Amino acid sequence: MVNLMYEWMTILLFQPFYQDRSAIRYITGNTNQTSFSEHDRNRVSQIRDKAFQSATPAADGILLLMEKFDHQHGLHMMDNTSVQIVYVAGKIHYLGILDNSSNASRMNKHHDGILKAIDHLRKMGVTWPSAVASADRLDELLKSASGGTVTSPSNAVIPSPQAILVSLSVHDFCVM
Repeated sequence: MVNLMYEWMTILLFQPFYQDRSAIRYITGNTNQTSFSEHDRNRVSQIRDKAFQSATPAADGILLLMEKFDHQHGLHMMDNTSVQIVYVAGKIHYLGILDNSSNASRMNKHHDGILKAIDHLRKMGVTWPSAVASADRLDELLKSASGGTVTSPSNAVIPSPQAILVSLSVHDFCVM
């Protein structure tokens, strides 16, 4: 969980700068500036580049850690904070899809990332209804970014809570 929190904080730190350069605006005093000096533009551009270098690997790290946890324990065992963490990782991949400077391979990577986040959220939805709502929201965002055509995630049948309880062993409830 500590690794997830580290990656999550990295994303939250850089998320305001993880956007198209033309969308970043300075607010100084009582005026809203849309044009600013070349020095300021360079400074914002450097922060934006740092955001892309930091937030995208953090989102990938979150999804990888979730895959490992799913393989070992099942995502239905995660706590509610994990729903927020996976949603933010999916949102970073969504913002990467919207980025005008992304090439085709980077766009595919972001598309795959958001599909993984949606899949993870749906698996967590067995326990947390908010995860299903978050997955649906990411799915809506992806459809809007893709022009309405999306290859949906695996959409595996989600087992009932009773089926999950039957499949659990005493070991799953042991505190180590």
